[in-house]
Amino acid sequence: MVAIAALEQQQLDEQQWRQLLVTGSVFLLADPTLNEAVRGIAESQLPETPEFNRLYWGELGRLHASLSPCLIRAHGSNWAELQQKICSQPGWGMAWVLEGDMQAYTPLQQLQLLVHHLRSWTWIADGDDTQLLRIADWKVTETLLSASSVEEAVDFLGPAAALVTINADGITRWQPKQGSQWQLAQQSTPRVLTDPQYQALRQMAEAITYRDYMTHLQQHHPVTRQWSTDDCLSFISKHVNQAQQHGFSGKQQQIKFLTLACLFGDDFWQLPWAKSILDAPRQGAEDRMYKLFRAAEAELDKEVAS
Repeated sequence: MVAIAALEQQQLDEQQWRQLLVTGSVFLLADPTLNEAVRGIAESQLPETPEFNRLYWGELGRLHASLSPCLIRAHGSNWAELQQKICSQPGWGMAWVLEGDMQAYTPLQQLQLLVHHLRSWTWIADGDDTQLLRIADWKVTETLLSASSVEEAVDFLGPAAALVTINADGITRWQPKQGSQWQLAQQSTPRVLTDPQYQALRQMAEAITYRDYMTHLQQHHPVTRQWSTDDCLSFISKHVNQAQQHGFSGKQQQIKFLTLACLFGDDFWQLPWAKSILDAPRQGAEDRMYKLFRAAEAELDKEVAS
């Protein structure tokens, strides 16, 4: 579990959670890509305007409605169904809890306010580009909040007083520490994060990618199964950096670069057959990787022939 200094953490028992469903306004933010039931339940709450509770909007929402995270109102009457069909699934999402002044709004107004706020966090700037921030994934949200101040955490929660996670560790309420109040304001789009937030998200994404690479290597290169996790990740980090320096930024290109490092050694790119290709004028990463693999195959054929 990632430490979140800006939030207070409180374990809830089943009775406290059910009481919260009665006294607060609770909305589940759930990911339909992991659970087909999510979209059906979400649309049944607003059958005439199902797009109201989707985070993806406009043309993106129209084209990718089946992929859009959804907000689903949770209350005492439907909790048994939601618990069974959604919250019992690993990685389902999290609950957003509206309390206090937010209780003066109707349920539909609460939904509209929360959807509008969450949409403002879904599209973020990434250098000269933009990207979707998968805030329905608790790992992403947890990582973002771990790099946030109390004020920034309050800004992220917006109209919500707290988040609630429900998983194998139990039911946990997360709320900002005292000292800051959220103010409704016009947000620029795409949203610009702080440097620590960007760095934390990049490190998380890199760790996930490196784990995927490690799984691939262990499946296809038996020698790597004898390495410790730290040694394997160190090997991957070193050679991914080398791959990037040589212009290979795609995952498939980097996996191939790692494969060549497994077959020909740590510094294979300095071998004459590889160096001649990598030092030549660049004509596209795919073309250069194809040439590298063809040259590697020729070297392996030589070893077999000898």
